[in-house]
Parts: sequence; structure tokens; C-alpha cells
Amino acid sequence: MAIIGDIRKRSGLLIIIVGVALAAFVLGDLLSTRPSHGSINIGEVEGEEIPILAYNQRLEENLNMRRQNSQTGTLSAQEQYNVRQSTWDEMIREIIMDKNYKALGLNISTEELDDLVRGPNPHSYIRQSFTDPNTGTFDPASVTNFLKNLSQVDPQMRDRYLYIEKAIKDDQLSKKYNDLVLKAYYIPEELALKDFGTKNRQASLSVVSLPYKSIPDEDVTVSDQEMKRFYDNNKFRFTQEQSRSIDYIIFEIQPSDEDREKISEEFDKLYAEFKEVQDIPLFVNTKSDTRYDSTWFKREDLSPKIEEELFDTPVGTILSPYVEDGKHIMAKLIDTSNRPDSLKASHILVTYQGTGVSQTTRTKDQAKNRADSIFNEIKRNRSKFSELATSLSDDGSVAENKGDLGWFLDGQMVYPFNQAVLDGKVGDIVQVESQFGFHIVEITGKTQPIKKARIAIIDRVIEPSTRTIQEIYAKASQFASTNKTLTAFDNAVVDAGISKRSADNLQPMDNSIPGITVPREIIRWAYNNKTKVGDVSPAFDVDGAFVVAALKSIKEKGTMPFDLAKGSIEPLVLRDKKAEILVKRMEDAIKENSDIKAVASKLGEDVQNLEHILLSATSLSTLGREPDVIGKIFAMEENQTSKPMKGEQAVYLIRVDKYTVTEPQDDDLNGIRRVHTNNYRSRVTRELTKTIEDNAKVTDNRLMFY
Repeated sequence: MAIIGDIRKRSGLLIIIVGVALAAFVLGDLLSTRPSHGSINIGEVEGEEIPILAYNQRLEENLNMRRQNSQTGTLSAQEQYNVRQSTWDEMIREIIMDKNYKALGLNISTEELDDLVRGPNPHSYIRQSFTDPNTGTFDPASVTNFLKNLSQVDPQMRDRYLYIEKAIKDDQLSKKYNDLVLKAYYIPEELALKDFGTKNRQASLSVVSLPYKSIPDEDVTVSDQEMKRFYDNNKFRFTQEQSRSIDYIIFEIQPSDEDREKISEEFDKLYAEFKEVQDIPLFVNTKSDTRYDSTWFKREDLSPKIEEELFDTPVGTILSPYVEDGKHIMAKLIDTSNRPDSLKASHILVTYQGTGVSQTTRTKDQAKNRADSIFNEIKRNRSKFSELATSLSDDGSVAENKGDLGWFLDGQMVYPFNQAVLDGKVGDIVQVESQFGFHIVEITGKTQPIKKARIAIIDRVIEPSTRTIQEIYAKASQFASTNKTLTAFDNAVVDAGISKRSADNLQPMDNSIPGITVPREIIRWAYNNKTKVGDVSPAFDVDGAFVVAALKSIKEKGTMPFDLAKGSIEPLVLRDKKAEILVKRMEDAIKENSDIKAVASKLGEDVQNLEHILLSATSLSTLGREPDVIGKIFAMEENQTSKPMKGEQAVYLIRVDKYTVTEPQDDDLNGIRRVHTNNYRSRVTRELTKTIEDNAKVTDNRLMFY
């Protein structure tokens, strides 16, 4: 109270301070030279900027589309990340390819699009979307009917169609572009002959080899100067992408023993109430982590414990509390019934304004009169059901199924509809109202009744208290604040006996770090310009845990620094130095007698005879991978002996004993042309767009936002 009184005394001063602060904030924003959020670009492609607002709008559209396609209607963090990535790729591809399309004058006319949608040979996307899932047949009339009523269908259904229409345009433009590239491909006869020779000219060889492994590594010394010289002459081998490497520790958020005891005590009290309560659904919805489910469950749909201890007991039996999968659980048998597991029906929906099904302006009374009229007409002539469903139903799926809903599980439909089908007999035509409007329903099938149970389940997740979470966060923050360098971080990990993990070569837009479900903030921290090698992060909240990371290394795009490349350079230089020794040894043997058998005898090696070596091969039979050596062999003449040749596995002295050449026939060359043309066609379809994108100038600023 004393503090409140003190604040009241100084209220005038506080008003002045707050006013000045607000003015400074507003003026600062007005005078700031930085662009507004709406004008910030998330990237740039070939000089064309991508505003963040345009990207976010497209992202939201794609997220909504993915949610519609999702069985649950919700997306996990990983799914959202995937959509974010695909949206970026989609926009990049559109900008790059649109420039190429416009340069060539490629487009899709209104008439062409209409033919792809409603023509005699519609696009595969249309066939997929308007094929009856039950019969597998495509009905062109359903497409026409759908488009006639496009302004009246459910907005989500309309958006889905427009999305498909755009995909058709994109696919058709891509095909046109690919066809232009494909038509430019031709294989001259000389190239076909060369290819035939590569695959059919065989060499028989006599080979003497001195393997590098014959010299122990410890017998050869490699200096830093030699490695640096190799590095300077071969920098193209040591290019790298931008990446960051971190070490990190995870502070798992787990309930304490005190938390577990408290939750157990609360659940025991809840159990006492559960035995006395009358309004079970209300009690479950009020007290349980999971809402009341009125579904009729089959025996196999229940957990083993509930099925075993409750399913065959008298109605009203209560299963006492137990712990399973990190939850306290109790259950009560509400009712049992013999019911069909699956039902089958067709329906015609007549909706009205306010149901959210369509954009109709029809009132409820008008909808009721219309439904009564359709119901009476069908009762007079049952054969007209499909025809009237196709032309009059407000269900957006009617274009695909003519009102036939097929088989559905008991309880899958809204309650009034489900109950009407359950209560009626197969062959009945009934009318029922639901929150979507009025349904005229034809009951077309039911499976044999089986025993089902309705069970009330109350569960409580055993979770940490706020106090426990605060204590774990304090522990993580304390670790971060007292160990601010990589050395201190490592020492503290050892002293505390904590398990340290590593994540190497993290890319700017990665979304995966082992053991961390939401890693983006950690990756953004690692890429922050202010974060240096050896820095230790604050404690990050990563959905169920706190993480402290240390930046271990930074790699920038370009040539790998010599110090980092040394590890991969040393074995290459070691091999080259061994090659020099072995070449010299072989040259000395050749000076005395150049005959390959005499050289082999001098070196204490055997001459190996290799047959059927092809230019297209990459290995010298059992001697190992040697593509460069094979290339040099086929540049030699028959009966010619090479100079000592340095390979990947050994130093070789090789004599070409014989070439076997097969003369090509016309069919051989035509076959080669077909194979290469098909391979080229496949590569164009698979790689053309990606190749164009890889060669485009793209600036990616997404790290600033996500």
C-alpha cells in the first residue's frame, strides 16, 4: 500500500515521463531512415525484389491450402517450416521462369486454359480432382457443373480450384519451355560413333603396379610448405558453403517429484468427485485435459487397460486412476449398444444464409420449403436422386460424387445426420436438419451390428509446475552467464557431468538440430553478425527444454582456409610423394631393360594380364578405381608400353597388347541415339528448371525474419 501511495503522489511526474517517452518513440519512428516493415525485401532475384508482404501473403495462402489438405487441420512446426521453404522456392522459380517465358513469348491463352479444364482431354490435375474416389471414373459433366456454380460453392473449395488452375498454367508453360529445349537436341553421327567406340572398344593389357600402400606412411614426411603449395595450386578443390557449427547442452523440463505428488493428490480428489457427479460430459470438459468424446468405441479402439478392465463391466463402472504415457487417467463406462460400425448414404444438402457452407442469400424458411419440395419429388421418383443431387445440392463435393457419400464410420458425420441414418432402415429416404442446413438422405447400407461402448475418460498430463520451469530456466541461465567462452563452456560441461551435443555445418535456413524441436532461434543466433567464434548463447526456450549453445566455428562461402583444409590435403600430398618415390624406382628398373617382364622381375613384382578393359570403365579390374589411367591407356597405340603412370591406387607400367574393335551397325547407332535422347529428355524434365535457378543471381534475406 505504501508503494501505491507513493506512486499516486508522483502521478503528475509519471504522466510527463510517459508523455515524453511516447513522443520520443513517435518522432524517432518518423525521423528514422530505415524502411518500414512492409517495404523490406525478403530477397532479390535477378534484380527483382521480393517484398516481405508479398512473401507473407503467398505463405499464408499455401499454409491455408496445406491445412485444408491436412487430416487434422493443424500443422506442426516442421510442416510450417516445409511450407515456408517451398513457398520461397516457388516464388524464386516463378520469377526466374517468368522472365524466360516472356523472353520467348510463351503464354497460356484463355482458350487453351479452357481446353485444359473442360476439353476432351483435360489436364491430369482436373482428372484427379473430379474423379469419383469410389468408382475411379472421371465425369466431364461434373467439371462443367462445378464451374457453372463456382461463385456459389464454399470459398475454400473455390480457392482450391483456383489453386489447381494456377498449377495447370504453370505446368503447361513448363512443358512448352521444356519442349523447346528438347527439340534442340541432336546427336551427329560422329558423336554416336565415338560413344559406340567407348562402349565396345576393348583393351588387353599387361600391367606392373607398385601400390602406394607398399610404402609405410611414417617413412614419408610431409611439410606445411608442401601442403600449402598443393593448396595454392588446387584451391578449386576446397570450396565450401556458408555454415556454422555449435556445441550445445539441453536442460530438459521435467516435472519434479513434488510436482508429481501434487498432481497425484489432485487427481485422487477428482476421482472422488467423479464417482458422485451426475453431468458427466460437463464434468469431463471442465476437469480433463481432453474434452468429452461421445463416440461409440469398438473394443479394439480402446487402450488395452480400459478394454480389459471396463468394456465388459456393468454400465456405470468406474476404472480407478492409473498412470500411462505421462498422464493420470480414469474412466467410466457410460453406456453400451449393438451398432453398425459403418454406414452408407447419399444426400442432397439445402443450405441457407448463416450456415457458412456457401454464399447463398437463401433464408432458413426458403431452404426448408426447397428441401421439402426436393424430398417429395424423390419420394415420388427415387431414380431421380442422383440427377437432383447433381443439379440442386449445395454440397461442394457433389460434382465428384453426385451426392453419394459412400461408406463412413458410425459417428463420423454430424450427430443429426449420423443418427438419422442409424435409426432408419436401408432403403429409407429421410429428411433431417443439421448445422449445415437440410439434408434429404437415402440410406444405402449398414454393416452388421457389433458391441460398442461409450466411455468417459478424464486425463491429466503430468507436467512441470511454473516453479519447476523457473528453476530449470534459472539453472540454464546461470550456466550461460557464468561460462561465456567456449573453453569455459567445455570445462563446465565436464565438471558438471552434462552430456554435450554437437551440430556441425548448419546452413542459414536449416530447421533441424538433434534433440531440439524448434531450433530456428539458435541458428539465427549463430548467424548473427555480433556472434563470434567461442561465444556462448543465452538460454533458449525450445518447446519443452532450455538450450545453451556455444559457437564452435564459422565457415563463409568461398574457399576453405588453409588451416581447415590441411586435414584433407595431407593424405593427397603424402600420396604424391610416395608416387615420386615409386616412379623413380620404376624408371631405374626401366633403364636396365625396358621389357615389361624384365622390369617386373627387377622390381620383384608380377605382370598382371587384364582383359576386356573398356574406355567407359572407371576401375582397372581388381587393381581399383583408376579413371585417369584408363583414359591414358586408350590414347596409346597397340603394342606400346607407357612411361610410369601415377594413378589413384598405385604407379603403373602398362603395355597395350591388343585392341578389339567391333564395327557398328546402323541399328547400333540408332540405339545409341535413342538412349541418349531419352536420357537427355529425362534430365531436361528433372533438372532444367533447377539448373536455371542455380545459375540465377539470388539474394536470400530470410534469415532476418525466420
